[in-house]
Amino acid sequence: MPDSYNLIINILTPLFYFYFNWRYFVLVNVSLALPRLRKGVIVGTFLINFLMFYLCSILEFNLILNWALFFCLLLLETIIYCKEMGQESAFFSLTGILCGLEINILCRCVIAMIIDQPLANFDNHTLNAGNLKGVPVCLGFLLGGAVLHLLAAPSFVGRIRMIKEHPRHLSFLLRIMEGLALYLSLNLLIYSARDNGILLKLWGIKSCVFAIVGSYLGIRYTMKICALSDYRDKNRVIRKELVQQEMEERRLRLEAFHDTLTGCLNRLYAVNAVERLLEEGLLFTLCFIDLDGLKRVNDLHGHNMGDQYILAVADELRKSCSEDKDILARYGGDEFLLVFLGIGTQEAEERLDRVNERLSERCREQIIPFPMSVSFGMADSNAGTHVDKLITLADAKMYERKKRRKKNI
Repeated sequence: MPDSYNLIINILTPLFYFYFNWRYFVLVNVSLALPRLRKGVIVGTFLINFLMFYLCSILEFNLILNWALFFCLLLLETIIYCKEMGQESAFFSLTGILCGLEINILCRCVIAMIIDQPLANFDNHTLNAGNLKGVPVCLGFLLGGAVLHLLAAPSFVGRIRMIKEHPRHLSFLLRIMEGLALYLSLNLLIYSARDNGILLKLWGIKSCVFAIVGSYLGIRYTMKICALSDYRDKNRVIRKELVQQEMEERRLRLEAFHDTLTGCLNRLYAVNAVERLLEEGLLFTLCFIDLDGLKRVNDLHGHNMGDQYILAVADELRKSCSEDKDILARYGGDEFLLVFLGIGTQEAEERLDRVNERLSERCREQIIPFPMSVSFGMADSNAGTHVDKLITLADAKMYERKKRRKKNI
């Protein structure tokens, strides 16, 4: 080769290698959102890498060994730069190797076809006079750096960051990249062939295209899987939030329609429920119930005992109800509203009389220092068409019963 040719190659090769090395670490830097890339890192790694490249060329190592050493060195530098031995370092190292191998093999095969030279003239025997490795290697570094430049675009970096957040899927992608790197490394064996046939050159080009397409599809497929995983995780979070929201709504409904002391329904719910029963024309008996002597209990024994009195009455009233049918609500401080569905006033009165009997038994068995009983009044659903009228009527009858009881005492 002319001296001018060698001089140009010797000048351009380190320049283009520097460009490739610089773009590689820029890709790593922006993908991992690391602090600003220092010039010392670029220059230092370039000097080390190019020195190894030069020594491998002088020592005429086999191309497979050449690229294996380059990968190990690049992986070590990436680990040191990223300060971790995770899958990310392996991913970037394999990206650099695949990029270099794909373009390098492609350039050698294409140039070998153009100038009609056997691939053996493009191997690593640089001391041979007829070795033509310089041009494709130099061009490979330039094009490889350009590809790494494109990969550092925000769209591709976004994909890398998405994949990096899913270690399991990143591991899957690494297996694909390792397979492609091994496949391309084995294709380096074609440079030992002395035959100048076109089939080997086309095979090399086909292998590069296959690896390029495989790398693209592997990254794209992994990105889709990661997106689906994110979607599934978001759905899981949304479902959890919906369950929590439903539980919170249920709790709020309970608080809105239930009495906090007794657990019975409250006045608002009872009034609305009776209105619905009247609209539907169902038979029921509305009972207005008042505790006897609660004020005296509060005055003599304290409000805590008064609350126990209220709870005991609520418990006995609940026992008189048909489960999931009748309506028991605390209407006020010492007043309850009880709606018996499907029965008349006579049966309702018998049930409430039994409530008073059980309250008396409690007083005897538990040695309660005050009597417990309730006064009640009832109104049949046919007695009015509005809930207020029924409650007023039942309330009036309750007071009549309470007056009669005081007279008898």
